[in-house]
Amino acid sequence: MSGLDIAGIAANIIQIADLGTKLSVKLFTFYRQIQSVNQSVQSLASDVALTSAILHELGMSLDQDGASKLCSEQAHGRMQIVMKECADVLHQIQG
Repeated sequence: MSGLDIAGIAANIIQIADLGTKLSVKLFTFYRQIQSVNQSVQSLASDVALTSAILHELGMSLDQDGASKLCSEQAHGRMQIVMKECADVLHQIQG
């Protein structure tokens, strides 16, 4: 092999190593983003579960005490809209 061939092979090896390093950095960055998203989703799921439990207890309390008559028609309408939006989001997640 001539010196020129060896230099060409060495240059190719260096290019491959550079690409590997860049790929490694990209993969590491991607992994950290996924990990961050995963933690955010877990936190959101916990918040939703806690809010749902509180709302369930409130609904049971209002139902038992007959206090549901205190709610306005406007509040009831908003609640129906929120319930529909929650159902839509759940359907999208399941899809």
